[in-house]
Amino acid sequence: MLQTYIQYPIYAVFILFIGGILFQGSIYYIKKTKGEQIPKFKEIYKKAFAYDPNWKKTLLSLVVLVAAMYLISIFATAYLSSYFNVFVVSFMIALGTYLFFSGLALLLAVFRFHKEGDTTAEINIKVNLTLIIFSVIPGLVYVFTRESLFLLIFLVLLFAGSFGYVNIKRFLKKKESMEMEGNDSGSLEVGENTVEQPSFRDSTIYSFVERIGGAFSHGLALIPMPAFNILITLLYWLIVRKKSDFMDHHGKQSLNFQISFTLYPIIIVLITMGVNMVSSWQGNDNNTTFQLLNFTVGFVGIAFFIVIIVSFSILAIIAIIAALFGKKFKYPITILFLK
Repeated sequence: MLQTYIQYPIYAVFILFIGGILFQGSIYYIKKTKGEQIPKFKEIYKKAFAYDPNWKKTLLSLVVLVAAMYLISIFATAYLSSYFNVFVVSFMIALGTYLFFSGLALLLAVFRFHKEGDTTAEINIKVNLTLIIFSVIPGLVYVFTRESLFLLIFLVLLFAGSFGYVNIKRFLKKKESMEMEGNDSGSLEVGENTVEQPSFRDSTIYSFVERIGGAFSHGLALIPMPAFNILITLLYWLIVRKKSDFMDHHGKQSLNFQISFTLYPIIIVLITMGVNMVSSWQGNDNNTTFQLLNFTVGFVGIAFFIVIIVSFSILAIIAIIAALFGKKFKYPITILFLK
C-alpha cells in the first residue's frame, strides 16, 4: 500500500491536506466554543489560522511548500533515486497523519476529557496520551496485514505522543519547581534591585509542527546529491523562516552545515591538486621529498574526507533528534554564513 503512495504522491498530498483541515478546523471550533475558558489557549495556538490575522498568506505559503514537495517527488521518481522520493512522500504522509489524529485528540481532550480548570498544557498532555492510544489501532492492523503504511502511521503517532508527553511533563515539573522556589513571578529580588529572569516558554516547549519542521531542515542534508540538497534546504528555509523562530534557527544551521561540509572536500582536493601541480612543475616527480609530501597530503586528505562523510551523517542525525526534542542545535566546525 505504501508503494502505491510512493508511485502516486498525489495521495500523500491529499492526506496532508485532509489532516491540515481537520487540525486547523478543530482549533477554530474550540476557539468559538471554549477557547476563552481555557487558560493560555490563544497564546499557545497563536500560530494557528484561527488566531493568525495573516492566515491567508500563511495558507498560500503552505500550499506553495506542499506543491513544491509534490513536484520534487515527481522529479525524484523520474530522475533521482527512489530513496529521496520515499523520504518526501513518507514525510507528507507522516505530517498529514499527525495533524489528522491531533485534531481528533484535541477535540476529545477539550470536549470529552476536559476538567474544570485545566490549562492548555494539561489538555495537551491528554492530547498526547490520546495519540499514544490511537497508535494501537494502526499497530494492530500492521500485525495482521504487514502493510508498511500502517507501520509508518503507528510509529508517527507513538513517537509524536511520547515526545509531546515527555516535553510537557518536563515543562510542568520545571514550572512547579520554580513556583516552590518562589521565582514564579519571573524576577529575582536582590536587596533593592530586581533582576529580570527570562520567562519560561509555556507552549509545550515547541509545537510538533515546529519540531518536525526543524528536523526536516536537517533531513534534507541527507539527500545524496551535493549542491542540490543545499538548494532545496535554502528554498525550504526561505518559506518557513518567518513562520517560526525555531524553524528559522534550524534552517540556518542546516544551511551553514551543508555549505561548510561541501566546501571542506573541495578545499582538500584543491590543496592536493596544488601540491601535485607544484611537484610536476618543478620536475620533481622522482624526488623522494616530493613523493613523501604527495603521499602525506593524499593520505591526510583521504582520511579527512572519510571523517567528513561519517561525521556529516552522524551530526545530521543528532540535529534531527535535537529538533524533534525541541532543542536548538549548533553544528561544530561549521562556518557561520548565516547568523
